[in-house]
Formats: sequence, C-alpha cells, structure tokens
Amino acid sequence: MGTMQLNPAFAEVYLRLSQEYKLPQRQASKELYDALGAAGRKEAERAAGVLGPDCLIYQIPNPKTMADVPELYNNILRNLKPGLTELYLHPAIDGPEMQAICGSYARRDADYRWLIDPKTRQLIDELGIKLTNYRELRDAMKKADGG
Repeated sequence: MGTMQLNPAFAEVYLRLSQEYKLPQRQASKELYDALGAAGRKEAERAAGVLGPDCLIYQIPNPKTMADVPELYNNILRNLKPGLTELYLHPAIDGPEMQAICGSYARRDADYRWLIDPKTRQLIDELGIKLTNYRELRDAMKKADGG
C-alpha cells in the first residue's frame, strides 16, 4: 500500500492520470506524507484539483481481543476531525477459505461484523458523519471542471 502515492516514479504518473481522467485518489494526510518523505505531495494534489481524503486512517492498533474491535473503531469515529477521512479496513467473512489464505482472518471478520452492525450506523448518524465514496468524489471533480 502507498506505492502510487509515495514512490516519486509513480506519484507523478498517478497525479497526471487523475487529472486527465478526472479521477479522485486514495491520498494520505499531509502529516503522513511529510513523515514518509513525500513533503509537498498533498499540496501538489490539491493544486492539481485532484480530490481525495484529507486523512487516511490505516494504521489501527491491534485490539487485545476481537471483542474489543467495535469499541476501537467507535472511538476512532468519535475522534474524527472535520474533513474527508478514509478508514482503511479489511472486512471479510471468516471461513475455511479465509483461514487458509490469511493469518488475520479473525480481525478481518471482526472488521466485517463491525461494519454491518446496526449500532455502527446508529453511531455514525448520531455523530453526524456523512458517508461518501469515490464515485461522489469523481462526480465533484468533473462538476468543478465544468463536465
């Protein structure tokens, strides 16, 4: 993850293609770009008119038990800052296939169960969080460009 954003050989092409085809990008926060040696990347994306998250939450601590996953994510939601945030999860349904290919199957199943839990949607609504997707970002980019 991150090759397109952080490797200079790919980042310029990624940005150019996003501009040309009016496509949003998965983007890190300015702070993360700076920490990973890609200072100026967020500013270049914004200057190019390419939309993407202000904050990408992808380094989520491991819970003590899978039963702790909901509260872990609920706390993330409660502490979101204003702006566009992507919460990068790996949801999957536990089963023999997942167990055969992935050592993190229990966590992925816990991610999935949290995402489909009606209490999660209730908290999202209570906190006033607006869900969106990359299609809506793409449409906003095209609209801003007159297309």
